[in-house]
Amino acid sequence: MRKIILFITATAAALTMVLSCSKEKRDYPIAINVTATGSISGNTFTDDGGTAYDIAANCTDAEIEDMDRVLVMFDVLDKIGEGRFSIRVLYVHKPLCKEPVKITDADEETLVMDPVLIDEGWISGGYINLRFIFSRLRESETAHMINLVREEGLQDDTLRFTLRHNGFGEGFAHEGNKVGYDEVAGFVCFDVSAMVPDGDERIPVRITAPWYETTTDGIRTGETVDMVTRGILHR
Repeated sequence: MRKIILFITATAAALTMVLSCSKEKRDYPIAINVTATGSISGNTFTDDGGTAYDIAANCTDAEIEDMDRVLVMFDVLDKIGEGRFSIRVLYVHKPLCKEPVKITDADEETLVMDPVLIDEGWISGGYINLRFIFSRLRESETAHMINLVREEGLQDDTLRFTLRHNGFGEGFAHEGNKVGYDEVAGFVCFDVSAMVPDGDERIPVRITAPWYETTTDGIRTGETVDMVTRGILHR
């Protein structure tokens, strides 16, 4: 069975008041828990759609610093100008950023296809942005590998990729697994800004990734099935 997920070309929609992080005050944001990717320069977050947000309050434990690529969750507080808003930052994360790998250039470790699930994804800012889930042996400190491998040429005028996860032998189906496993989430941005063919403004994208099959009772098996995610890349 194949699962189809549609990508959204993401611009953080700004649809708020007060600058405090305090839960004791009555705050009435325009929008809450907005998630977007973009960049931070000084005290301004600019999303992939070009909308600018002044950071009025930082409710995280992290110091806000300049970042070329960042994932931010925030509340929109107020509109302060044309195409400009004030926000309260709730979460900030500097994601892993990578280039896709051509299948002809991939080494043996890159081509491993251990199960990985695309939990959420969108295309914006010239990147394929993916939140993914994988299994890891409990208490393990082994670093897993994630790559986006591009198939050769175009099929049906579509860019085709496989999301490759190398768990280096770890995971749900690990032989002799006696300590159990955890499901771990990660976030990665793949730069595809130069992949729209000359003369085109957009091109379909198809990503295949293997994930565990389940029985009719919802019990996970050691077998996998290809899950397909589709979207549109704009110039």
